Amino acid sequence: MIKIGFGTGFSAISYYIGWSDLMGFLLVLMLLDFITGIMAGAIQGKLLSKTSYIGILRKMLIILVVIACHIADMVLISEHFSIAGFEINSPIQLLAIIYYIGNELISIVENAERGGAKVPSFIKNRFETMKERGNDPMKKDT
Repeated sequence: MIKIGFGTGFSAISYYIGWSDLMGFLLVLMLLDFITGIMAGAIQGKLLSKTSYIGILRKMLIILVVIACHIADMVLISEHFSIAGFEINSPIQLLAIIYYIGNELISIVENAERGGAKVPSFIKNRFETMKERGNDPMKKDT
């Protein structure tokens, strides 16, 4: 009975937050970013609890934005559509998750460098291009 209640509760929560594999991937990247940030701070001798606390709060804000995007999708979009054979139920949330996945990947690479890890140039260059483009993914390389 407890399992049924837990399963029902999780299903309701996942419906409202718009759980998907990409959402799970984002959460894993957020955890990796937090861990690599702590490691880089410790290696540099700059590990501060206030900085870690602020990092956790920022990640919580990201999750809330993604949830808000899913709720907006539920309210604004009644039609499902597919792109390249994949059914898209929550396009606003999908775009938000992809944006935040890019940010988390950039941050993980930066943390690795701050911690002294060598990052291959093809990875570093690609993420620097993403970072330079910022909020304008259509911006062309110059």
